[in-house]
Amino acid sequence: MPEILKNIKAEDRLKKIRIVSENDDVMGGQPDADGMKENDNNAIFDLACSVMHALAEVAKVDQKAIPQILDALGDSRTAGASQRIVNEVNKLAKAAQTAANQANDKANTAQSRADSAYSLGNTANSNANTRLEKSKNLSDLTNVTTARNNLGLGNSATLSTTSTLSDRTDQVATIKVVNDANRAASNAQTAANQANDKANTANTAAATADKKAVIAQNKADSAYNLANTANGAAANALKVANTKTTEAWVKSQISGATKKWLDVTKQRSLNTNYTNNEQYPIFLSVVMGRSRDSGLEVYIDSTLIFRQQDTYHEWASASSAFLVIPSKSTYMVKKANDKSAGIEKWSELR
Repeated sequence: MPEILKNIKAEDRLKKIRIVSENDDVMGGQPDADGMKENDNNAIFDLACSVMHALAEVAKVDQKAIPQILDALGDSRTAGASQRIVNEVNKLAKAAQTAANQANDKANTAQSRADSAYSLGNTANSNANTRLEKSKNLSDLTNVTTARNNLGLGNSATLSTTSTLSDRTDQVATIKVVNDANRAASNAQTAANQANDKANTANTAAATADKKAVIAQNKADSAYNLANTANGAAANALKVANTKTTEAWVKSQISGATKKWLDVTKQRSLNTNYTNNEQYPIFLSVVMGRSRDSGLEVYIDSTLIFRQQDTYHEWASASSAFLVIPSKSTYMVKKANDKSAGIEKWSELR
């Protein structure tokens, strides 16, 4: 230390130092602390004392008390942290603060949404109070009639269903019942149409049968007339020839001259051969029972002489035959098919 500095006392004199400008009314020296009067203080000297005082204070600092600077984080209470560690911690702190701010923003947003949801929940609850409850199955309608009209259901919406047909007006038939009724009506219409067709066919068959009956009657009348003509011719021939033939002989030779129709239905059967044992021909008349596809066959001496087969499948008809059976000949009647009925009437002129 320079010699001159040794005379300077380490003392804090900063409060005594006063810089006086040239405009101050106190000239020369230093003013004292009480006012602007002169004193013998030297400002430079006072500053030097103050500097020496500061240096002495600095010298008092214990070098061992200066903390150790570390470049890592730890639990030490005496060591200091390097600037890099402080910067890293500061960055982490800023990042944490940013995250905290973001979390706070999210929390605020969540709170806002929660408040909105709460508000919506209150609104929904208010709305729900004015709406129907599912568990009540529409029993909580304010006005059933108005609701039914708004839905366009009509009065049938309140009627109970039924699966049977009746004349009741307080029930509604199920669609199956309606379909069944419709099918039944359709089937009935079809049956009626078929019946009408069958009636037309039967009418045609009846007309045809009537024509056949007229033809058969005409044939019978012709046969009868022929027989009468033959009887007259025979009598005339006897008179002309002046023979000794008796009337009994003539009658025995001419078929039907003195004979009668006999009902032999109970004595006759189908598929059985019978023999005309008379000395003259006989007449055979057979009528079969009415049936669909009716028909009969007549065999004389095992030969098919007559066959009738009706083909009107939808209407029952009766078949008949009228034939002459020669003397000593066999004759038999059969069904024309399995659908034909049995004998209704069997007559013979003997």
